[in-house]
Amino acid sequence: MISDERLENIVIGDAAFLEHEEIAEMAKDLLALRKAFSEPYGYTDKDAYGMVYEPRHKDRLRSPTPVYRKPKVEEF
Repeated sequence: MISDERLENIVIGDAAFLEHEEIAEMAKDLLALRKAFSEPYGYTDKDAYGMVYEPRHKDRLRSPTPVYRKPKVEEF
């Protein structure tokens, strides 16, 4: 994983060039985030915070709130 400091340097244009490994690592991180936030892991209800229901039960909840999983970069 690329350090926050290195990413900040890249954002402000303080990095003269990027290593191929850095580009691949950033792409891997971005893909993991996109996958993690593309579909909810489940749903919770206002009355039952702490309980996570499968997406197929969304219609049964009064106030469904999506719950997303933590991204895993190792998946790629």
